[in-house]
Amino acid sequence: MKIIFTGSKGQLGYQIARVFEGNELLGVDREEMDITDRDEVARVIGEFQPEVIIHGAAYTNVDGAETDREGAFLVNETGTKNIVEAASKVGAKVVYVSTDYVFAGDNAEGYLEDDKTGPQSVYGESKLAGEKATLGVSGWELVVGGGDRPDGDDQGIINNNLIVRTAWLYGENGKNFVETMLKLAEIQPELKVVSDQVGSPTYTKDLALAIKFLIEKDAKGIFHTVNAGNCSWYDFAGKIFELSGKKVQVSPVSTVEFPRPAKRPAYSVLITDKLNSLGFENRTWQTALEDYLDSRKK
Repeated sequence: MKIIFTGSKGQLGYQIARVFEGNELLGVDREEMDITDRDEVARVIGEFQPEVIIHGAAYTNVDGAETDREGAFLVNETGTKNIVEAASKVGAKVVYVSTDYVFAGDNAEGYLEDDKTGPQSVYGESKLAGEKATLGVSGWELVVGGGDRPDGDDQGIINNNLIVRTAWLYGENGKNFVETMLKLAEIQPELKVVSDQVGSPTYTKDLALAIKFLIEKDAKGIFHTVNAGNCSWYDFAGKIFELSGKKVQVSPVSTVEFPRPAKRPAYSVLITDKLNSLGFENRTWQTALEDYLDSRKK
């Protein structure tokens, strides 16, 4: 299979290159293909003639997006439109990596794929706009504070593209919460970590495996892809230190005590029943974290 994957130098790109080994791969980052340049995107995709484009490149500075709305939408919406347009000309399937930030974070039961969206940040809005561009959804109005989709699973989707929503990513070859905690543990005996934001930590290797599984199933529409279970950032930090043998005193703090420019969803647990119904078994976030920490030692 011929596959282009964007964001090749990032955490997910690192794993895509390994999980899809044996296929004809072209990894591109900003230097190889500026996704905001429509002509350049059309040229690169037209020359390679991929069957699948895994689109992981994104504007991911959540706080920075609050004062750079234009930049966030240029990359996450316009860049995605450019890829989808070029993909349609060569008959390629687009796999768009999205985020739990498209939800408001106020559903204590967790979120299904067709639940109402309601991004609380510019970053979340721009990623939701990228979703709309990916699926070419008819009748789906993007509304700040809540976007309503047509009723019924995949209703209104007019192409074969795929969205994989994920959350709290960490992995090799990039900055992430796990690495931040481990570095802080070397210089600070006590840390304060937010305890009232809950989600599902997800190892990029598991996300890459889920993407491969869905491509092989020729799945389309939206799928939630995270490691099983959920926790707070405080719980996550505690498990990181426990598994790595670090002696650090961790104290819980509220979001109010640790203000950030962009509002984070308080409870953005993504339910993966739709993915699991196809036969994919996602391992627990604790098991995945242990695997990641073991890989660091090697």
